Amino acid sequence: MNGTISWNIVSYVRVNPVNSISVNLKDFTNDSRNRGFLQSAWFLTSVQFGFRNRGRGGPGLGVNSFSFTAN
Repeated sequence: MNGTISWNIVSYVRVNPVNSISVNLKDFTNDSRNRGFLQSAWFLTSVQFGFRNRGRGGPGLGVNSFSFTAN
């Protein structure tokens, strides 16, 4: 999913819940570039993890911990 506020936004939405996840952001930026959502010269200015409640409800919706390391 992509969109624009006053900057470009690209969102990846997981279908199934998990208790833990480890991802390589390079995979996401490469995919976004290949789809034409971003250009190689642009800067990554923020990373966010969370959940979107689309009316499905249920216990355990939330993020208890999040960390990001840029190399």
